[in-house]
Amino acid sequence: MSRIFSKILYSFILTICISTSYSQDSLHSITELNLKDHPPIEIPLRYSGTYGELRPNHFHAGVDLKTQGREGFPVYAVEDGFLSRIKVETGSYGKVIYLDHPELNKTTVYAHLNRFSPKIQSYIKGEQYLHQTYEIQRYLRPSQIPVKKGEIIGYSGNTGNSFGPHLHFEVRDRESEEPMNPLQFGLEAADHDPPTIQGFYLYESEEPQVVTTFENRTMIALKTIEERIHYSATDTIDVQGYYSFGIQSFDRLDLSANKNGWYRLELMRNDSLISELTIDRFNFTENPLINRSIDYQFYETSNNRVLLTTKETSNPLGFFKNSPSSELFKAEVGKIDDWKLTLSDYSGNTSSIHWTTKGIRGVKKMSIPFGNSTINQHANNQLLEAQLIAVENSIYSIEDLDFRLSGDTLSIGPKDVLVRNPLLLKIIAKEIKQKPSWLSYAFFGRIGKKRTNFIRKVESDTLSITLRNTGDFHFAYDSIAPVVTPRNFSSGQAINGYRYLEIEAEDKETGIKSFEGYLDGQWILFEHEPKQNRFTFDTSDILLIPGVHTLEFEVEDLLGNKAKKTFSLTIN
Repeated sequence: MSRIFSKILYSFILTICISTSYSQDSLHSITELNLKDHPPIEIPLRYSGTYGELRPNHFHAGVDLKTQGREGFPVYAVEDGFLSRIKVETGSYGKVIYLDHPELNKTTVYAHLNRFSPKIQSYIKGEQYLHQTYEIQRYLRPSQIPVKKGEIIGYSGNTGNSFGPHLHFEVRDRESEEPMNPLQFGLEAADHDPPTIQGFYLYESEEPQVVTTFENRTMIALKTIEERIHYSATDTIDVQGYYSFGIQSFDRLDLSANKNGWYRLELMRNDSLISELTIDRFNFTENPLINRSIDYQFYETSNNRVLLTTKETSNPLGFFKNSPSSELFKAEVGKIDDWKLTLSDYSGNTSSIHWTTKGIRGVKKMSIPFGNSTINQHANNQLLEAQLIAVENSIYSIEDLDFRLSGDTLSIGPKDVLVRNPLLLKIIAKEIKQKPSWLSYAFFGRIGKKRTNFIRKVESDTLSITLRNTGDFHFAYDSIAPVVTPRNFSSGQAINGYRYLEIEAEDKETGIKSFEGYLDGQWILFEHEPKQNRFTFDTSDILLIPGVHTLEFEVEDLLGNKAKKTFSLTIN
């Protein structure tokens, strides 16, 4: 008799978990999504993130709901519909569910889940075992897994790129897949505090474009009119050439110390609306535009984001409304203007700044005109030969491009500027030509604070790669296999009563690429939590009979270095 019998019978799972069909007639008549009465979690709603917040390289597409620092709270379907998509991955949204609500033309998204409801868990685990993979994505037909409003679809967690237990929740337009602000559908968000203004900046340029560097940024001193609510500039602001303004700010909701995003910005000049920004809907294709809408140099050097109140000509960001032009304002000598900038949160609390400008003669001169010409530069030393190619204005900077080699390190500067178009880098590694045996261990990476961060495995002595960031890069080498250690068991011990077996596998050089687990020669599902280097096997997936069993676990890093461990397990 075999010592192990699989309980994962794929066809049986599909039969038991897909037992009903979705029908438009089965839904009650509804016209709009109602999150006030039917939120996705049933604990007091506290926020660690709001919709449209400025995040690294993207706008936040939903809201982050706190879960009291714990995992495992039930997550509910907010309306009738069906499971249209399910995904399991180590990064990004982790374990995530997409529910379609056809009558509302909406899709709701529930991300960073710890686990799914039993019928969803059975379906996706069957798919994982069938295809022998942890990371998986499936699109489902309306008839496969219907859901009812208030039905538990999963449990809150901390999977993927989540840095603390919470539920990430989105509402999307079903046709365009554009995320929308969930608060407009009644999701409760108690907020009695106005947005906090941290800094106010003047930008001046000799060119009618938005140029942001330390050379043309001036912090404006403010005095308080009403504490934490209304401010005014301490003096009239002299302006010259072309100019604009930037604001650094955040909003706090009740019962939360998190610095969240606000909802609306209005810029008035002489009582006329000049520019308006309302954070209520965007397209995912607009995410890269965030770095062209903030003072990127300031962000790179201080980790603080200053939002610009006007946008450059080629920036089509849809948040902005009624902007008079895509250029900076032009100073007129002797002309005095009265300005007011107002920030509002979704609850209607406001903060504002009042100031006056006066045009003076002259322009703000900078080192060189805006942007760069076409780039085609070469660098060469005993170890490397490199060429950097880019189209005109790829590097958003007024500084000269710095492209040089030092040993095996290649530097592209300035290091704190926005790359608008990818840079093409071509490299010939002379040291690999001289020592071909090194090739199997070589990778190209960006030098970070603690280690070289993996970009690409080197396949030959000649490398062509596109870069979206400046910085320091070099060829690094990794011949060290990951380290594998059992966490909650040891080889040879009895595992009666163990619901989970946990293994730790860490690779400090390049990171984990793939992993496999086998029990008595049969593939088993390990779940991967990279934040803790943890791999977990649910022993209820299989039926273990008394006796000795063999567990094999193999892991491979991004350079192909492998580690394999075999453990003996006993069932009494």
